[in-house]
Amino acid sequence: MCQHYRQLTARQRYQIAILRAQGQSPVAIGAAICVHKSTISRELRRNASSSGHQPATARRRSDQRRREATRSRKNDAALRRQVDLWLRLQLSPEQTAAQALRQRRET
Repeated sequence: MCQHYRQLTARQRYQIAILRAQGQSPVAIGAAICVHKSTISRELRRNASSSGHQPATARRRSDQRRREATRSRKNDAALRRQVDLWLRLQLSPEQTAAQALRQRRET
């Protein structure tokens, strides 16, 4: 029985690399390691290199995306506070969106 979505483990990434090198399709790989085929396709698309799927490289790229997402959420919190201020100052939603866009470009 397959589990609900969880991030891929290092072991799963190595299994993906081995099965892909054997010519298996994302559907077959997903069935073999009990992961949805779209997760496999996304993993192969995001982390493929010219020499195929490299699990160690895939892990580093995944970790980097996670770090960048955390930074982005912190920036979003500051922007959210600024948007709240603009709305309290009774700027229209269009003016608020324009200000937010301008601020995003500056950072």
